[in-house]
Amino acid sequence: MPPPAKNFLTTEQITQLHLALKENELAHVRERILIILLQNDGKTHQEISKFLGCSPRTVAYWCTHGDPDKFINSKLQGYRLAQTNSNFGGTEQRWVIVESVARQQSDIKQLYTQLDKLESVLEKQLVQLRRQDFQCESDAMQAAQRFSKKLKYHCLEAAEVVQQTHHPKPGRPRKDTTPCVNYQIRANERA
Repeated sequence: MPPPAKNFLTTEQITQLHLALKENELAHVRERILIILLQNDGKTHQEISKFLGCSPRTVAYWCTHGDPDKFINSKLQGYRLAQTNSNFGGTEQRWVIVESVARQQSDIKQLYTQLDKLESVLEKQLVQLRRQDFQCESDAMQAAQRFSKKLKYHCLEAAEVVQQTHHPKPGRPRKDTTPCVNYQIRANERA
């Protein structure tokens, strides 16, 4: 078995992966990032599999996908192949990964469709949040933070609390009437 790949990532790629690892809350994405980073540190597939508690198949797949130079074009148009070897449990294993360009494009299209649907739902929820009146500034900020924590692929941008004054009854207020004060959130979401 060849020695594990080491230091195949550039410093910029490592920085981007570390940042993505900190920001992403999805367990499967974090696992994939860790697999690539551990391989870059020179860990074997078996060591990575034991450390993360995932299958050797998963490690082999993402170690290969973490290094696009391992793929070669297949004789069948639209397919690429990669091979990787690992030793798991004392058994030498050879993994062949088949990548379909059409499947990849379909997955990306489906992801964008799901993101568009999610974005329209989030926009409606954000409109409701903007219309909601709060009694104090801290209540408004807590509501914005709760909303922000629910977001997986988006984030709140330029969230601020604005003070609103209004009179409790419609029409012209009497001279001795004091206006009511409440607070509203102003924010935008971005992917």
